[in-house]
Amino acid sequence: MKGADGKKIGDLHDLVIATDTGRIAYTIVSYSMGLRERYAGVPQNAITLEPAKHVAMVDVNKQTLQANSFTSGHWPDLASPVYSQELARTYHVEPSGIVLGYVPAAAPPKTTPTPSAQPAAPS
Repeated sequence: MKGADGKKIGDLHDLVIATDTGRIAYTIVSYSMGLRERYAGVPQNAITLEPAKHVAMVDVNKQTLQANSFTSGHWPDLASPVYSQELARTYHVEPSGIVLGYVPAAAPPKTTPTPSAQPAAPS
């Protein structure tokens, strides 16, 4: 994801779906700040997709993104109407739907290689 100055401000981490419309309400952006990974909710209607360039743009600077960020252990209540309104004000857009909860994407299950089945020896 690129900011207003055209420079990379983070990576797409996750999407939060509005349950009333089935559309994306927020995009969760991740970025590194020192040794720590940080996240920020960005209203989907504040993002401009540019498929030909394989990029998403948001018309804010990195300081705005950082001001609304959180760490992995301290996620805000993404379903809160107050949170939605704060994000909308920050990004100068209308709130984009009702989120009733958030379930982070599960890590892919760890698989253990299974030995190839050997045909039974004739008795």
